[in-house]
Amino acid sequence: MKKVMKSLSVMLLTVALGMSFGSCGGDSDNLAPLLATAGTSTVSPADPEGTIVVNIGSGSHASLSNYSIEFTNDGNFQASLMGGWNAQIVSVGPVAGLGFINTIPQEGWNSQVAVQVGNGYIIRSDRAAGYIRFYVVGYNDVGGITIKYQPWNGTPQQ
Repeated sequence: MKKVMKSLSVMLLTVALGMSFGSCGGDSDNLAPLLATAGTSTVSPADPEGTIVVNIGSGSHASLSNYSIEFTNDGNFQASLMGGWNAQIVSVGPVAGLGFINTIPQEGWNSQVAVQVGNGYIIRSDRAAGYIRFYVVGYNDVGGITIKYQPWNGTPQQ
């Protein structure tokens, strides 16, 4: 009888512990709506239609539609309009993906900005219609960076 009671106690304790640990799972699912409401998302939106992926080597230029962007050797972005015209660039800070760049800052525009993995950026020029929005995905295996970009008219999109 003592042996049966001991086995039963061990089994009940195992079930109780399993249920208490099992109830911890799934809590992050309940947080997703709260995080989204607070302006932070745990899920990156799909790349908007028309997204283009580009690798840029350190010290190199890349053409982004009618703009040119340089990833300078000192770790900055410098933008210009094709034909040598000046352009301005602004960092919108950390974003979870290209689809999260959906507002145009009124301040912070400059001729160059620091490259930050995970940050979103917008390029503009007073000599061209529209914008370029892009996101730094990360460093690539050849010492450069990978970005995702698209021409953008400045209106919020999902």
